[in-house]
Amino acid sequence: MSITIVASKLGITRRTLYNYFESESLDPRVISKIEKIIHIRIQDHTAVQQSVDTRFTNPDSAEYWRNKYIELLEKYTQLLEEKKK
Repeated sequence: MSITIVASKLGITRRTLYNYFESESLDPRVISKIEKIIHIRIQDHTAVQQSVDTRFTNPDSAEYWRNKYIELLEKYTQLLEEKKK
């Protein structure tokens, strides 16, 4: 299942979902919602929590700047949508 689909089912943007993944702690209610959508118990996969990928937090990394670009693009799109209303 793609990030886009999960984010859509949660009613949030992909960037917000990525931010959830990067955060140190996450509201258990959000974890529960994600688990229901992807049909996997996240808490059963604690090794995932231990392997933090620094590609997304290191400013020298291409992924870091790609994510920054995506974040800005989503904010810009949201502003345009709000302006239409």
